[in-house]
Amino acid sequence: MSYSEMAQLELMNAAANVTTKEDLDALKLTLSLFFAELAQRAIDKLWDEGKLDQAKLDELRGQHLRKFVDCAIAASADYIVTEDNHFNRLKSIPFPRTRILTLDEFNAVERYDL
Repeated sequence: MSYSEMAQLELMNAAANVTTKEDLDALKLTLSLFFAELAQRAIDKLWDEGKLDQAKLDELRGQHLRKFVDCAIAASADYIVTEDNHFNRLKSIPFPRTRILTLDEFNAVERYDL
């Protein structure tokens, strides 16, 4: 039996014992932490092999930001609300103008229901 098959059996056994929302939340958290660790190991390996460096991370970060900015512009959004400081560089770009706010700043904005 392969490790993959054994893991599937373990997951089925674990799922069979989930009887409450709290159990389900605990199982989901455990799985999330497991997959986060796998992802970190894969990233570390790419870094150690020289296939990933700071320049590549910056490029990927730029692509990540771009999709949110494009969406905000297409939707004529007044704000992008984020705690990600990388978005702050957009504050210096004159066009298209999209306000970047933290959650606290957004909560402080006076809004009127129409």
